[in-house]
Amino acid sequence: MSIPTALYRRLLAYLKPHWPTMVIGSLLGIVVAAMEGAIAWLVKPAMDDVFIRRDMAMVQIIPALFLGAYVAKGLARYGHADAALQLLGAAFDGSLHFEGSRLPELFCGFPRRAGEGPTRYPVSCSPQAWAAAAVFGMLAGCLGIEFEADQRCVRMRSPRLPRFVDWLRVEGLMLGDARVDLLLQRYRDSVGVDVMRREGEIEVAVVV
Repeated sequence: MSIPTALYRRLLAYLKPHWPTMVIGSLLGIVVAAMEGAIAWLVKPAMDDVFIRRDMAMVQIIPALFLGAYVAKGLARYGHADAALQLLGAAFDGSLHFEGSRLPELFCGFPRRAGEGPTRYPVSCSPQAWAAAAVFGMLAGCLGIEFEADQRCVRMRSPRLPRFVDWLRVEGLMLGDARVDLLLQRYRDSVGVDVMRREGEIEVAVVV
C-alpha cells in the first residue's frame, strides 16, 4: 500500500500557520495527563510513608509534590481555555456561512479569505450528530467545567466565554438526582456565575 506523501505535504502547508498553537496545546495536554497520573501515583506513598510509617521526611516531601502536581495541572488547564476559546470562535465564524448556522460534518480547511465563507466539502453530512455536539464540548472546555459526583459538586476552573457571548443561561444542569440553573456573565478576563435555581444537594464552585 503506497502512502500519498504528496497529499500529506499539501495538508501540512495548510497547518503551518497553526503550528505554534498545535504544539502548545499538545504540550499542555501532556502536562495535564502526566499530572493526573502523578497525583494518583502519589496516593500510595502518601498512605504508606506518611500515615503508616510516619516518615518525617516524607511528611514534608509528599505534600510539596501534591501541591506541585496540582499547580502544574492548573496552569496547563488555564492554557487550554485560551485554545478552546480560539477554536470555538473559529467554529462560530464558520457557522455564519451555513444555513441556519448549522455546522456540517466537515468543511475544507483552506486559509480565510476576506469576504468569503469556508469552502464546502461536497459530501459532508448536515445535520450531523457529532458536529452539533462538538459545540457543547468546546463550550465546556472554555468554562473548564468538571463534575465531582462523590462531592456532589459542579466545578468551573478559570471559566471564560467567547467574545460573541455576553451572557449564557444554563438550565437543568444535572448531577445525580439534583439540578441547577446557572447564569454566566462575561467580563474582560473572567466570568461571573450566579445560581438562579437549585434542586437537591448540589454545590457550584468556581476556581479562578
